[in-house]
Amino acid sequence: MIEDTSVFSLMERKLKEYKSSIELHLATGGAATTDKYWVSVGSYEAYNNILEDLKELEKRYIES
Repeated sequence: MIEDTSVFSLMERKLKEYKSSIELHLATGGAATTDKYWVSVGSYEAYNNILEDLKELEKRYIES
């Protein structure tokens, strides 16, 4: 990380909070239907993809 208050760090922290929220939701049986379960799983995967993209952008920013 560049620094704890960089936009990259702040975005990463927020995305990880969203992921943790989904994990808790699923672990506590929050997905009442199969459709809701798959929506949550899809959102979780999307956050993972965004985190990967964010890390790549941060790497390019540091190298420039």
